[in-house]
Amino acid sequence: MNPSTSPSLYAQALDRFQHGEPFLDLLREIAAGELAQFEKAGCWGAQVLAVSDNTGCDACLADHERMYSLPEARRTMPLPHVACRCWGQDNSFCRCTYIGVLSPPLGP
Repeated sequence: MNPSTSPSLYAQALDRFQHGEPFLDLLREIAAGELAQFEKAGCWGAQVLAVSDNTGCDACLADHERMYSLPEARRTMPLPHVACRCWGQDNSFCRCTYIGVLSPPLGP
């Protein structure tokens, strides 16, 4: 999730995570907001980017650079990764984010 998208929600989610409280709802809200911004900008879809500091878990790294059409991304809501284990705990704080994709990938 891009903290600049919604700093207040991101800060709230991180605070909840650090205090052992439920936080995935806030990360989902941030992700939904990012997808809505891409739709307003005329994007075709969204691409997942895992953290770049080599601390990503298997769930995050498996989805790294995967592209979703906006309808598919809204339907499946791949972020936050609910199987994230980046910080070695159940329901760890997923730090993946989306970037907008302007047009569908070219097929072979």
